[in-house]
Amino acid sequence: MSNHFSAANLKSPGDDARLDLTDLFVFAAPDDPGQTVLIMNACPFTKGDGFHPGAVYRFNIDTDGDAVADVAFSFTFSAPADGRQSATAYYATGADARTREPRGQVLIQGTPVGLDAAANIFTIALQAPNDMLGPGPGTGTWITTSVRRDGALVPMDREGNPSFNPILNPNTIKDQFNATDPADDVTNYLQPLAHTLEHHGYPPGEATAAAHTLLPDILHYDRTRPAHYPNGRVMTDDVFSTRMIFMVHGHATPQNIGPHDDLTTAFPFLGPPHP
Repeated sequence: MSNHFSAANLKSPGDDARLDLTDLFVFAAPDDPGQTVLIMNACPFTKGDGFHPGAVYRFNIDTDGDAVADVAFSFTFSAPADGRQSATAYYATGADARTREPRGQVLIQGTPVGLDAAANIFTIALQAPNDMLGPGPGTGTWITTSVRRDGALVPMDREGNPSFNPILNPNTIKDQFNATDPADDVTNYLQPLAHTLEHHGYPPGEATAAAHTLLPDILHYDRTRPAHYPNGRVMTDDVFSTRMIFMVHGHATPQNIGPHDDLTTAFPFLGPPHP
């Protein structure tokens, strides 16, 4: 798993580590190919005493390739009290999936959240029937956090491909990237990304072509094929090596960063909290 801060400077006013997204995983449920697992990790080093109660944590799913959400699973949380917190989950389609507001069908309400003072990251794990994710076998997923300020939800972070914004975007555009949507990625970020890749050994034309493979910043998954990044992502994928090798035009070797040794084979698949 990744531990990173994807804003330009999380020490600036208004930044909150609870809103920092670190990982997105998408893969078929091992015991039921008719269901897909979606996992987001947030809040590295567990800064804060729970999920942000003023935030919306969301899985955004594009089913038709236009980089706009057609399906959304949104999660909101109560304010922590006496070491406890509860969650409400929403399932939205169509226009309700294209707003940052938590709308649609309420799937769970007031469900207790598992909090441990020894945790080192917060996780939202979801296993959903494939027909809830769209009519075809292919999806594009990205995760977002938004926080309510003066009555409106303000975008704070997003992630599709692992370690895209933290590693490949310069600090000068990280916050802007987090505040925009994948549908605008090619227009806004193709040239900066291609420029970065040229500085790391890519010829100009090849740099542009490589940038197109990551933009829009959406994690694509075809469930007719095994899930391994970049087709979805499982928790044993060494995505750090993949990203570093990509960045330097293949002039690097795998870092041999192994997965956690306490992963489980059943939902929610992540191991117990670490002290």
